[in-house]
Amino acid sequence: MELKKIKPGPVEKPIDWNKVEQLLIAGCKGTEIAPHFNMHSETFYERVLKHYGKLFSQIAGELYEKGDSILRAKQYEKAVKGDNTLLIWLGKNRLKQRDKDVVEQTDEIKLLREYLAEIRLANKGLPGDSRPEMEAEQPLLDKGLTRQEGEIQTELGTEGASE
Repeated sequence: MELKKIKPGPVEKPIDWNKVEQLLIAGCKGTEIAPHFNMHSETFYERVLKHYGKLFSQIAGELYEKGDSILRAKQYEKAVKGDNTLLIWLGKNRLKQRDKDVVEQTDEIKLLREYLAEIRLANKGLPGDSRPEMEAEQPLLDKGLTRQEGEIQTELGTEGASE
């Protein structure tokens, strides 16, 4: 009886697990990491399971989170050292701060128009009131108002008017 010689299987390609972890911390996907070791992503996933005893998605999730926390810490550090752009970005993204929406600005403009209409009604017929009638929907900047600061403050009753 003749025994058949068993051919050895393919030699496992070496994987630098430290490099894998660094790439995962950086946010790389398994399909991006596998080519670093000249292998198909499915083979890579099997090797991850064999090495760590966990699915790739579990290992990746843990290390992605670590990468996110490192980035947040660096951004925070840079922001508190005076990077205004980063401070604004962190405020908007972490603290949910935001610029005023157009809707809010529109509401404020409506209130200002109503207030201006009340002022016009209160001043109608006063001596020296030769202002042209303004249309309510016309933007304030297009109305050509050229009144002096002191006149406006006096009219509105603001304390400490400068003349």
